[in-house]
This record gives sequence, structure tokens and C-alpha cells, in this order.
Amino acid sequence: QAEDGIRDVERSRGLGDVYKRQSKDDVKNPKPHPEMILTICNRLNIPPEKALIVGDTVNDMIMGKRARVALTVGILNGVNTPETFSGLADVIIKSLSQIEVNSGG
Repeated sequence: QAEDGIRDVERSRGLGDVYKRQSKDDVKNPKPHPEMILTICNRLNIPPEKALIVGDTVNDMIMGKRARVALTVGILNGVNTPETFSGLADVIIKSLSQIEVNSGG
């Protein structure tokens, strides 16, 4: 379900296939260890400080902070609240459709 939403955002914003899925089975250390996001950054040849993480759990935000990504985005999923992400998420959104991408061109 989340992947479908991400694919919709990619298509609507003309991003191609930028979403990279990483599961706990692909890494040795589970969240909130930063290995998962660091592995994705490495595969995409993007330094973590130029990456962002969008997640719906506290562990997602902690993982992003530990990886020192540029931006941690907490997405409200109906279970968590803005307070859930207090002090952890740089930005809190209600839906992936709120993400706007500017190529910087």
C-alpha cells in the first residue's frame, strides 16, 4: 500500500523510478540502526547529507537522524500524531501527495 502511494507520487511528479525499497532482510542491523538508509544511499551514489527519509515510525526518524540525512519527514498514518515525531521529524505531513520535488534546474 505504501509502495503504491510512492509510485503514484513518482508518476505524478515525473520522477521515474526513484523509490528504492529496502527491507529488514536486506541488512544485518535493524532499525533504528542507520545501515538500511546508508545502504540505499550507497546504491544510489547519494551522500546521506543530500538524502531524505519519509517514514511513519519513530524508528524511521531515529534511523534518519543517525544516518545524518538532510531531512526527516514524518508521515501521519492514522495511528501516530504530530507529537509522535516531536523532536525527531524535521517536517510532518499527512500524505505523500504533499511532497513537491524541485529538480533545482
